[in-house]
Amino acid sequence: LDLDLEVLADHGTVVVYAPEPEPPPIPVQRLMARNLRTHFMLVYTIGPRAQEDAVRGITAALEDGALTPLPTVWFPLHEVAAAHEAVEGGVLGKVVLGLPE
Repeated sequence: LDLDLEVLADHGTVVVYAPEPEPPPIPVQRLMARNLRTHFMLVYTIGPRAQEDAVRGITAALEDGALTPLPTVWFPLHEVAAAHEAVEGGVLGKVVLGLPE
């Protein structure tokens, strides 16, 4: 897996899709050093036309600056139930549980 990690901000997300029969090598230490997340996507269920359309759409959104970071909603660890309810309720953004400092 040849990742140009310089295009990602710290705490960004790498989407991995690998059509090969072998699992892709993941540079775990490089991802961890930048607090990057990985998201695995199954693309074999998507037709070639839909894949090409998705690539064009994502490329256009990136070029237009339309993809912006999601808001982060923080909950203290002792409010884990409230965080779970926020996710189930469709909160916009990332839900993060924090430890007290």
